[in-house]
Formats: sequence, structure tokens, C-alpha cells
Amino acid sequence: MEEIVARVNNRIITKSEWEERGTFILRQVYQQYSGAELDRQLQQAQDTLLANMVTELLLLEKAQTLLDMDKVRKNLIEDFKKQQKITSDDELDKLLQQEKMTRTDLQEQLMRLSIPQEVINYE
Repeated sequence: MEEIVARVNNRIITKSEWEERGTFILRQVYQQYSGAELDRQLQQAQDTLLANMVTELLLLEKAQTLLDMDKVRKNLIEDFKKQQKITSDDELDKLLQQEKMTRTDLQEQLMRLSIPQEVINYE
């Protein structure tokens, strides 16, 4: 069973999600600091990451009430295809397969990156 790091209403943040998202940030901290300052910066980075993930989930939840999420998902995928110069769904599926991702994984990632700011701008 997966360890739960935080619960945000009806959603959870698992330890593996938290660690996966934190890998890049922690790598930067390790490169920049050492000794006691490293310990302090690591703790701060971990706390900030968790706070950001909680805020993100709250904004995604708010988006459910403000936006037509089916339309948003479709538009995000279409925009992604245009940006990456992907001309067909088959081409997208092949790319996702190479990256070991599903279309749902891509949608969630795109939503996580864009929707929180959309909600902030909306309000």
C-alpha cells in the first residue's frame, strides 16, 4: 500500500508522487549547498514542494466548478499536438508509448501545468 503524504479533500498525494516531483528540485539543492545549510535547504524545498502540490490540487478542484473540463482536456491535447508538430492521434500515441505514458498521464500533466494559472487568472 502506498504511503499518503497529504490528503486534499477527496484527493491524496502519495509519497511516490511527492518524491517523483521533488527529484529535480532536490538535485538542484544538493548541487548548491553542503553541510548544515544543505539540511536546512532540503527541508525547505520539501516543505515548499508539498505546499505547492496541495495548492495545485485545490486549484484543480476549483477548476472543476469554473470550467468545462472535458473541453479543457481536449484543448490541452490539441494545443500540445500543435506545439510539438504532431499531425495525428496515431503519432501522439506512438510518442506517448515511447515515453511510457498514457493519454490520461499526458492530460493530467498538462492540466497540472496549466489549469492552476487559468483558475488564478479567471478569478
